[in-house]
Amino acid sequence: MFKKLSLCLLICISLLSQSCTSVMDPDVKVLKTSLKQLKPRAKMRPVSAKDMNLYIRYRNSSGSEMDIRDMVESEVKRSGYKLTTDIDQANYILIADLRYVGLKSESGYSGAIFGAILGAVAGAVIGNQVGGGTTEKVVGGGLGAILGGAAGKAVDNRNKVITVDMVVDLSLGERIKGGVTTKRNQSSKQSKNQSARATTDKGSFEAGQSSNKYSESTEFEQKEDFFYHENRFIATAKKLELTYEEASTALSSKMARAIAGSLP
Repeated sequence: MFKKLSLCLLICISLLSQSCTSVMDPDVKVLKTSLKQLKPRAKMRPVSAKDMNLYIRYRNSSGSEMDIRDMVESEVKRSGYKLTTDIDQANYILIADLRYVGLKSESGYSGAIFGAILGAVAGAVIGNQVGGGTTEKVVGGGLGAILGGAAGKAVDNRNKVITVDMVVDLSLGERIKGGVTTKRNQSSKQSKNQSARATTDKGSFEAGQSSNKYSESTEFEQKEDFFYHENRFIATAKKLELTYEEASTALSSKMARAIAGSLP
């Protein structure tokens, strides 16, 4: 009896190892990338080729070791812009801040479903091998469920679909003749309440209470040479057993092209 059970288990495990690859959707093995903008593309005024001077400032507030500055500058130059380190000579300003890059999600590739199917098959096989009675079929179904659960977990552990995100905050400034005036208001309020109660040596009570309130308001007009458009870009890479290095390479180039393409 136990020899038959062992033989059934070996057959099922062999079927699992041979079927994992064959039943897998080939698309999950291909790297897929996407990019979305939280706001519509900024409508900026184009200038003549001789005035396509751009000032770039790049920040990395994510703390990641990744640096997309060179890629962004390369794509911008390819679009016909001339980089300048003098902001007074620029007609456009590009400020890019790499806010986040890293693992977004990690999930197994349908191992639970595959394991359930395998468990049902294994249970039927084991039940028939043990005997034709109802008890034997129940025992076979139980063993099949255990095998299916273990098989599904094995598939999930070995085949992980990895998703990696890259987030960049973008600020694009265009020079406006005559300048831009912005009105700013800022206010703050603070309050503090205190109360105290004490007992004298003769048993009488003394109580006191104080209250302080403070408020401040600031209003001013700020004049600038540039009008700014804000946006956030989110790029995503997804693939079976995706590595961080593979994702960062694909996302960096995609993000750099998108940033350059946001200019007029």
